[in-house]
Amino acid sequence: MTTPLPRLRILCVEGDPTFLKMLALGLKAYHFEVVTAIHAGDALAKFCSSTEKFDAVLTDHDMPGMAGLKFVRSLRVLGFRGRVVLMSGRLTASEAKAYQDFAISGFFQKPFEISLLAEMLLST
Repeated sequence: MTTPLPRLRILCVEGDPTFLKMLALGLKAYHFEVVTAIHAGDALAKFCSSTEKFDAVLTDHDMPGMAGLKFVRSLRVLGFRGRVVLMSGRLTASEAKAYQDFAISGFFQKPFEISLLAEMLLST
C-alpha cells in the first residue's frame, strides 16, 4: 500500500499570465493546491486574507510594482516561515546574495521542468 502524497498549499506569483497558468496546471498535476497571483500586491492580499496557511511560496524575481526581493521581505515580516522558491530568467550575483538573507529554499532558472520543482517542494 502506498502512502498518499501530502496536499501542499502553494502560492504562485508570476507576472506573465500564460506562464502562471502553465505553472499552476503543472503543479496541480502533482496534486498541489495552487493559489495564483499576477503580481506581488495581489499575492500579499491573498496571503493576508487567507484562512488557511501556505506551505510554500513560489515567486518571480522580476514583477511590476514590487520586485521579488521586496515581496519576500514582506512575507518574512508578516511571519511566513515556510519555503520560498525563487524563479527568474536572470538574476545577478548581488541579487542572489540579497535573497540569501531571507532563507530562500531554492532557485529555478527559467525555463525549468515542473517535475524538478515538484520534487523539491515535496522533499523535507
